[in-house]
Amino acid sequence: MYILRVLRWIMGYVRFSISGSPERFLNQCARSGVSLWDIRKADGFSACIAAGGYRDLLSCAFKSKTVLRVQERHGLPFRAAFLRKRRGLVAGAVLALVLMQFFSLHFWSIDVVGNAAIPTEQIEASIYEMGLKPGVWKKDVDPQLLQQQIMAAFPQISWLSVNTAGCTVTVQLQERVAKPDIDARNQVCNVTAKTTGQIIYMDVYSGTPEVKEGDAVVEGQLLINAVVEDTNGGSTLKHAAGKIVAATTRSFAAETPMTKEVAEPTGHVVVRRSATLFGIRLPLSFTGKPDGVYRLDTEQVKIRLMNALLPVSLYTETWTEENRRTVPVTQEEALSNARQDVARQQKEQMGEAKITAEREQFRVQDGKLLYTVEVDCEEEIGVETELFLES
Repeated sequence: MYILRVLRWIMGYVRFSISGSPERFLNQCARSGVSLWDIRKADGFSACIAAGGYRDLLSCAFKSKTVLRVQERHGLPFRAAFLRKRRGLVAGAVLALVLMQFFSLHFWSIDVVGNAAIPTEQIEASIYEMGLKPGVWKKDVDPQLLQQQIMAAFPQISWLSVNTAGCTVTVQLQERVAKPDIDARNQVCNVTAKTTGQIIYMDVYSGTPEVKEGDAVVEGQLLINAVVEDTNGGSTLKHAAGKIVAATTRSFAAETPMTKEVAEPTGHVVVRRSATLFGIRLPLSFTGKPDGVYRLDTEQVKIRLMNALLPVSLYTETWTEENRRTVPVTQEEALSNARQDVARQQKEQMGEAKITAEREQFRVQDGKLLYTVEVDCEEEIGVETELFLES
């Protein structure tokens, strides 16, 4: 019954009144095979008929000498009748449905999750080169092949999956955790000096020491031998290991100009905005790139809805005009810059070495400050060198 009511509403129906001889009219409709329903007698006869069958009643009304008048109109055809005068609205609705169907055949959002050490921008740039970018056809994306390509491009990824849902691709990954070299103790190796110095402390864990405290050694010299002799005169090969601290001297140099370039904002700022919608770049401002000396700052905002990445991004470019000029640098400032440069060199080359004394020199020559420093330090100089034995 409910389905019949729904179908009648979709097809449309009318309620009409019957004046004259309702009984003869109803009999005539029955003989003619016209289907009526919901026939009422209160306040005069009335009945309902499908909207398309109302014209068929005219001959029955003529033969029965009755008068019909439409009282009510119901159903979808009457509700949508106003659209006949608004063809643009109908065309727009049809176009919207076509566009929705077209857009549903593409991937518009690409989300990368799970990365910490690897920058998201680096992963996105790589997968864009592989063909996965906003607007790509779904049929052109092979998640399994893409997964293999990304794993090959980033060896530091231990696990990765490419998931698709609707028009969104989610690249979920887990970065690899470096494993300790558990087999290193089984390797045969000597301990040699990584730099020249004088030994002040030794602690041999395994192997045969070839030097003693107080000895001067040079870079590459053997400190602990992997060959160990037993009490019977035989010898075995071990993984030589130990801690050897020596007094060393290192020299570092740096040079820094006695001038620098400074940028002074003029106060003139140009802001350019644009948006990316479904992979298409749309300008939101029509200001061109300014000419002259400007500093460019960019910002990208990705739009999310209910934690879902939408195919919409907003870009803002801020161009700040600057006047750049060269100004002299004081000797104190140049010396501070040189010391910072040397400090970076020491951190890279010496690690955790302990500095016991420093001797620095500097001079100004040809518009540059030349800075040298000699440091005395205590550091561990032993380095394990693997031995490759012929079988």
